[in-house]
Amino acid sequence: MKLTPKLYSDSAIAKLVTCGRTKAEALVTNVLAPLASDFSQSLESKDIFFSIATDASNKGNVKTFPISVRFWTPEQGIQNRVLDFFEQAAESADAVTDTLLNKLKEHKLSIHNISAYSADNAAVNYRRKHSIYQNLKKINSKILPANCPAHIIHNAVKRASNALQTDVETIVIKSFNHFSCSAKRVSTLKEMFEFADMEYHTLLRHVPTRWLSLLPAIDRLINTWPAVRSYFLSLGEEECPCVLWDALRGNEHGEEDECSELEVTLFFLQNTLKMFTGAVLSLESDSLTSVEVYVLQTKLQQRKKDAFFGAKVERVLLSSSVNLRVDRLKRKFTSFYDTAEQYLEKWFNFSETGHLFNIQCFNLKEKQEISYQKLTAAVSALQMEDGLDLDELYNESCVLKEIFASSGDTQSPCR
Repeated sequence: MKLTPKLYSDSAIAKLVTCGRTKAEALVTNVLAPLASDFSQSLESKDIFFSIATDASNKGNVKTFPISVRFWTPEQGIQNRVLDFFEQAAESADAVTDTLLNKLKEHKLSIHNISAYSADNAAVNYRRKHSIYQNLKKINSKILPANCPAHIIHNAVKRASNALQTDVETIVIKSFNHFSCSAKRVSTLKEMFEFADMEYHTLLRHVPTRWLSLLPAIDRLINTWPAVRSYFLSLGEEECPCVLWDALRGNEHGEEDECSELEVTLFFLQNTLKMFTGAVLSLESDSLTSVEVYVLQTKLQQRKKDAFFGAKVERVLLSSSVNLRVDRLKRKFTSFYDTAEQYLEKWFNFSETGHLFNIQCFNLKEKQEISYQKLTAAVSALQMEDGLDLDELYNESCVLKEIFASSGDTQSPCR
């Protein structure tokens, strides 16, 4: 309520709205909460399929679990709603499963209408033999594992970064920390910016547990690199942090024409992380669907196949006079792609028999080919044979072809 005057600054009424804690609690409990949970009646009455997601959150000695649901209706499209919020002291698979089932029962929702279960990749959620997912699957064998795709991509990048010769993440953190608590060091750095005829910008903080903080930090480090590099080189080996000095040693005698391996690696990550960051941002959007997840794998495979490491990297490698150095960097960058791909395949079933591959035909944004054969393959991968009339599916695929043909779409995905 305190935000209302700021949100509606041009409203005279909003400026007069005040609400104490007791009234605010009453409004939330008796008005907003029932209104927010009305959708569950629609899910029940229309027999709609939905996915559920949950995660443990600790606050002091209290462990809480939100339950969110995701569903689609012709009238409203994709909907993301909070179904319930509960406290659970025990975080065992059986305890959480029992509570989830009880909450579904309270809202009169059937577990047989759940299409997927999403949570982070902790063992309690997805252990192969005994986990929340396995417990739910015993009751409804058609539930798909949705995992936490953004978390998986973040972990894939961290694992893949271990294959690089230079630990860029540590260098980014060390560089920021060196200046974060010292006005004297910042003053000296500003002098380096003036000497290099550059506008001063502070380095950005990277937090290892934050999915999207590494790329902006690398971008800022690259943009300020001439001044930052000169500063650390001016400190000498005794004063400069060891990790940074080891990475900068190639430039300590003023070898400006030849990019150091650190710089090349920064260029590589600046380019590659855009793909992963874009994927995480897409996964965090309200409108993303599972049919779009497979695209990340194909983009990664294409980069590896083309041995593309970014235009800046290609330019540096072509101008390098040291062939052994070029070969080593290419091997390391390829190893980065390999490690990322292997980690993604560990958590996502990208095989041609998996559902992520077969439901691509529904991704009209990528103009995937739609045919009756591909539709039946998707139905089989989703274990929906018993609930669908395949003859009607064929008729609908023919109607879809006519729609694309009548729309004049020369790039029609239908065959």
